[in-house]
Amino acid sequence: MDKSRLIILILFIVCGAVSSLFWFYQNPKSAKFTLSTFNVSYILGPQDQDLSRETANFVANLREYAATLSGTYAVSVYRLQEGNSYCFNESLSMPAASFMKVPILIKALEKGLNKEYEDLFVAIGKYSDNDAPVTLADIVGRENIETKLKQMGMRNSSFKDNQTTPHDVALMWKEVYKTPELWPYLEDSIFEDRIKPALPDNIIFIHKIANNDLMWADSGIVKSDNPFVLVVMNKNVDFDEGNVALQTIAKKVWDYELARAKRLQSPPPLPTPQSK
Repeated sequence: MDKSRLIILILFIVCGAVSSLFWFYQNPKSAKFTLSTFNVSYILGPQDQDLSRETANFVANLREYAATLSGTYAVSVYRLQEGNSYCFNESLSMPAASFMKVPILIKALEKGLNKEYEDLFVAIGKYSDNDAPVTLADIVGRENIETKLKQMGMRNSSFKDNQTTPHDVALMWKEVYKTPELWPYLEDSIFEDRIKPALPDNIIFIHKIANNDLMWADSGIVKSDNPFVLVVMNKNVDFDEGNVALQTIAKKVWDYELARAKRLQSPPPLPTPQSK
């Protein structure tokens, strides 16, 4: 290749690269990633989602039911043994309310404070007391709790602003599942009237409720043979309707997960003999 053609080829490649970069900057959503001065943050879909047709149909059923309710609902389910999930509205930013008390316990346990301050652990977990988490957060350090959120992958949550997403709450419960020392504090609380009644009596539900003037939520770990995280959050809801809705959604999820587990455990059908 002569020198003039080589120069033209190099100019063509450089112009193409510059044009592509310019387009990416002008269309970050279409490009599926955003560029900043110091790093590249990729906006990717969840890699662990259950994309089966059966689960997609079930999620559509949950959405249809939620559409009949007042306010906005979000559901996130994470199968702890399989490592996959399904959800809808999982990225909506919502008030964390009392859900944010759980990261305080996680960080306090990490520092070995559960024996010295067991009364605070009990008050937070069993009674959802509002003074105990303030005291324990001051002992642990609020910046340490913010750091722990990020370590757990809760990148769209803020302890200071008391905001989170259903997806982040599911990540929080994944951490709790790996920390059985916390489980006793989050079982058999005085608030067992939301998701728990929708589960069989023999199923342990490790959980935390959350509510404010416009929210009536519950989330936790369903300790079945195939344990899973269940998060049901909402905003701008009617409380009486909300309690029924939480139980209805939880019952739907339980029935689906039970039927799916049985289906997966069933041996495949024997092949039909071919006639000769």
